[in-house]
Amino acid sequence: MAGDRADPADRGPALTGPVTEGFDPARTRVFSVSLLAWADSDTFGSFTAEGRRDRELVEAWAARGVPRAKITVLQDQQATRAAVRAAFRAALQQTAPGELLWLYFAGHGMRVSQARDAGMSGAAATYFVPYDGTLDAAATCWGLGEIATEIASEFRGAAVLLTADCCYSGALDAEVAARLSVPAGVLASSDASEQSTGAWTFTDCLLDGLRGSGAADRDRDATIRFSDVAAHAEARLAYLDQQRATAVTRNGLTAAWRLGPLTAPPAPGEGETIEVRYNGRWYRAIVLERRANGQAFVRYAGFNHLFDEWVGADRVRAYTPVVYPVGAAVEARWRRRWYEARVVEVRASLHKIHYTGWSDAYDEWVGSDKLRLPGAA
Repeated sequence: MAGDRADPADRGPALTGPVTEGFDPARTRVFSVSLLAWADSDTFGSFTAEGRRDRELVEAWAARGVPRAKITVLQDQQATRAAVRAAFRAALQQTAPGELLWLYFAGHGMRVSQARDAGMSGAAATYFVPYDGTLDAAATCWGLGEIATEIASEFRGAAVLLTADCCYSGALDAEVAARLSVPAGVLASSDASEQSTGAWTFTDCLLDGLRGSGAADRDRDATIRFSDVAAHAEARLAYLDQQRATAVTRNGLTAAWRLGPLTAPPAPGEGETIEVRYNGRWYRAIVLERRANGQAFVRYAGFNHLFDEWVGADRVRAYTPVVYPVGAAVEARWRRRWYEARVVEVRASLHKIHYTGWSDAYDEWVGSDKLRLPGAA
């Protein structure tokens, strides 16, 4: 597929101006932590290392011009709690006036009761799980409140961009709001109360933005902005993974923040929502590219890029997700049972639902696949 597209190494001219207005690679410091395995494998399991996108992201930063000396990378066994905390403080202390800090985390996120962790903001404390993390999060994990506090104390630059591909990663925004006054943006694969898949969908969206892919140029103005990547991630995650992305700017950073120029136009058909027939069943998918003969290169919902494939036109049909209006009475499937619920918000193809007779703490975002009208078989 790559041979059919423009060379992703052609990044176009670098942006100029304050880092609060746009990405300047020469004035960016990257801190990247990503894990696919943990010492406590019985609790946290592991993900396949085949085709891992976190390494591609590191190369994309370097290709855009971020100096290698300003890119700190900790992966898997390297990313112990002590190593991450020490390296993060060192990176913050090395920042210079006018620089952007770009934080990226991929792996597991964990929420625990605030009662066990006094002083953390929000109804629950949220942590990134390092290699040696355990269920005793306060003692062994990397707290999001700690991250924001360290930035407030040690950061010497002009702006921060916090990105994370893990469960509960949207909780970064609450910590930014509570602890930081520096211009900041948060892009995360889920909201503060929702889990995230391991399909790399969110990281793929970051890569599209960094590489100037037409898929990320949502407003078609030939410039990739924070708002473009946010909309791209929201749509892809809602459809493919049925989870809600988080995108927030604060303290003077705006959604117009420029990530870079468009370097490759959208591929034909890119972004179409479809169903693909496989072994007699229909599966939701998204078109990544379409050929003149009707063949489509597709990514299946719930699966990562390792399962992408070309399919013939005879195996494809159009698909539009069902969207129920706000206020609609529905039934929601949870663990093979159906429960009465009501739609309280709609974003992209996702519904935030409130379960009848349950507290708001159980509200959640779900796709239409888990909803039906009352009484439907």
